[in-house]
Amino acid sequence: MGFQQGLSGLNVAAKTLDVIGNNIANAAVAGFKSSTTQFGDMYADSLGGTGGVPVGIGSLIQAVSQQFTQGNITNTNNPLDVAIHGQGFFRLENNGLITYSRNGQFHLANDGTIQNASGNTLTGYVADTDGKFQVDAAPAAITLSTLPLAPRTTGKVEIDTNLNAGAKALNPSTFDATDPATYTNSISATVYDSKGDQHVVTTYFVQNGGSNEPVLATPTNGLTPTTDNIPSGALTINGVSIGAIAAQASASDQADAVKVAINLAQVPGVTASVVSGKVKLDSSINALVVTGTGSTTGGTTLAKAGLAAVPLGYTAYVVADGALTTSGMPKGVTVEGSSTGKTQLTFDSTGKLVTPITGLTVGLDFSAIGTGNSPNNLTFKLDLTSATGFANPFSVTKLSQDGYSSGRLSNFAVGDDGVVEGHYSNGQTKALAQIVLVNFPSVNGLKSDGANQWKQTVDSGEPLRGIPGTSSFGNLQSSAVEDSNVDLTTQLVNMITAQRIYQANAQSIKTHDQILQTLVNLR
Repeated sequence: MGFQQGLSGLNVAAKTLDVIGNNIANAAVAGFKSSTTQFGDMYADSLGGTGGVPVGIGSLIQAVSQQFTQGNITNTNNPLDVAIHGQGFFRLENNGLITYSRNGQFHLANDGTIQNASGNTLTGYVADTDGKFQVDAAPAAITLSTLPLAPRTTGKVEIDTNLNAGAKALNPSTFDATDPATYTNSISATVYDSKGDQHVVTTYFVQNGGSNEPVLATPTNGLTPTTDNIPSGALTINGVSIGAIAAQASASDQADAVKVAINLAQVPGVTASVVSGKVKLDSSINALVVTGTGSTTGGTTLAKAGLAAVPLGYTAYVVADGALTTSGMPKGVTVEGSSTGKTQLTFDSTGKLVTPITGLTVGLDFSAIGTGNSPNNLTFKLDLTSATGFANPFSVTKLSQDGYSSGRLSNFAVGDDGVVEGHYSNGQTKALAQIVLVNFPSVNGLKSDGANQWKQTVDSGEPLRGIPGTSSFGNLQSSAVEDSNVDLTTQLVNMITAQRIYQANAQSIKTHDQILQTLVNLR
């Protein structure tokens, strides 16, 4: 009788219900991967059917395979909860034992390590003092330092500004920081000394004359109309030849004649006018080149009617912590070694800064400034190299400095590349560590170790390390966990199917029992 077929069917159905039940039991476990049963039939050569066709002797379970498909992502309020989008496992270590997991529910232990609920420590690369990672080294337990962030002395202050070329010219010698009428504009920045104390450095700008508007010098009176003509082509503006200009009886008349000749030449973007007896050239383009050789017969030369321009200049005064002399001048500040605390800025006709071409060295003597218990001095670079002198209103497009005070660690954040950043109370962030991910040639070869962890086996192959978001490794998401990939609806349907299979096999055994009983009762 075929009891063994029914018995094997009952065994397979029971094991299938065990797998389904395990899936359902772990439906709420973060990072859990569901399993499926794989069946096979059994035949015995000694049992032959009609015509030599073998009769099966039942079924068996060939394997229980886990499905490493992506689970849904759920947001949490713990910044050290980390979910993996894509392939890869977290690498965990516990007293030298290495395991792997998709469950990213971590917390900060009292020794500074990042651990899961089982006490296994997350591994990766710890940053050096420069925030760099040695990714070629073996991963180690991630330990986050909760020590305060040391202060950083300001080494550079960068100011990108436009100083209005059309601003009213002032006398720099009358500068007084307490009197706004003696300076054009000012910019303040906070700098930090070696102890992390703050100091306010204010740069005052004084327009000291000039506009960079090109003008022609006043033409001289003509001696005779025949010898003081400006020949045709002797004067060129932006490569355009100006026609002949006859000598006039007076300087004002000759200025008018030069203006008319220039306008008649129709130099692109250039118009001429007479202001206070001088010929002024207004250019709508940056380039403005005036050349000429003058008369070859003597008299009025082009040099006397040549280009004249007063360069745009600003005087910059640097004041620290409002420390001033009785006359309102900087106190305890040197700029490029000068104890006056000032320097000169000069712009060319295109509004580009000519001097200084490099950052200014500013020194602060706090003993002279008289600011609290600060160190005796601070030296930094004041970078004004991007300043412009256009005929536009004063503006500041960038104001930055590279120092900061000390700060305590306030919270953590994990980037999608696995970098664990510390956020400090002084507004600074610092890379502390980087989480490493691991993958295997055959993830189905991993051995389940309980607590939602796996171990490496011969079948899985050697672990392959990588940085999140590179190669085939997934990205990380902070304050989130990967849910179990168990589909409860599918599992419940599978349970009904397994139940029907179990009942059918039980009925098969019952039927064979009835047949056997009939045979026994024969007389």
